[in-house]
Amino acid sequence: PVMQKDGVNYTGIYKKAARKLPVVVSKPGKVTKLSTTGSVDKKTINLKFAKVKDATDYQVAYRKRGSKKWAKALTKGKTTYTIKNLKVNTRYEFKVRAVKTSQGTTVYGSYSNTSYRWLKKTKLSLKAAANKIKVSYKAVKGAYGYQICWAPVSGTGTVKTVTVKGANKTAYTLKKLVSGQKYYVRVRPIYKDGDTSYTGVYAKKEATVK
Repeated sequence: PVMQKDGVNYTGIYKKAARKLPVVVSKPGKVTKLSTTGSVDKKTINLKFAKVKDATDYQVAYRKRGSKKWAKALTKGKTTYTIKNLKVNTRYEFKVRAVKTSQGTTVYGSYSNTSYRWLKKTKLSLKAAANKIKVSYKAVKGAYGYQICWAPVSGTGTVKTVTVKGANKTAYTLKKLVSGQKYYVRVRPIYKDGDTSYTGVYAKKEATVK
């Protein structure tokens, strides 16, 4: 800058503007332990996953099977999220990634492994006998098979799982059970699309072995 006084020019000293350095924000880690549970009655899918260090938020992405577009939503920093207003008997895909924001800069982590779910449920009935339980369930159109899980209600035993292949195979007998022990049994249909399995919603009941 120049200032004039009494016919004399006085030159000031220029101050060079400081260069603003870009903000470097490290990428958050990958979301792990993604689990999904559904409700046919409420038409919802609940997501739960492990916390990621330094993440300030999480982004959920989901879509119908065959769709190219992912719907996205932020969880407001929570490690749980419920997706509502879904359609029954529809296959969906879900994934989650961590978000980190610092000084106005936002970076995203890698997406979790994708969870494949089918908003479909069967009807379940149990018949207890000596050291066994007969599991019967209604056939689900389009099912590849059914996944059956069972364990003592007390929580003292190991959860066992078996997959029964065939849409019309609607009965299975659990054997070598402990007499007098109460067991819970869960059954869900499975839809197969190539190498990808879409698991349905569990139907659950309890029975005491004779």
